[in-house]
Amino acid sequence: MNLIELQNKVIIAAVRLTEIGAVVTLTPSRGRTIESTVEKYGNRDDRLPVNRWLNCNIEIPKEHTGKVYDALNAIVSASFDTGGCSGKGITKLDWELDWSFTGSIAEGE
Repeated sequence: MNLIELQNKVIIAAVRLTEIGAVVTLTPSRGRTIESTVEKYGNRDDRLPVNRWLNCNIEIPKEHTGKVYDALNAIVSASFDTGGCSGKGITKLDWELDWSFTGSIAEGE
């Protein structure tokens, strides 16, 4: 399975979290507009194409935060840059599905 198919699996896993109250937003990565980043990572066979670089923001009730990782670990072995914070009962996660995205589908997928 290629990186685009793997990225799609991660996006589907994130969107499924809306079933437990998460708010999921996908936006184009700012890295698409940074010439030096595009030059360094944009034309590599081992990276996502520039037009697929996305940020996936997830806001989820704190009590369900563990389900984010359960959902992702159940289907993929992926690596990408992340960030986040929490407060007032909500956890906010930022998944950077951009040039940093690598991984493989778990056995059986």
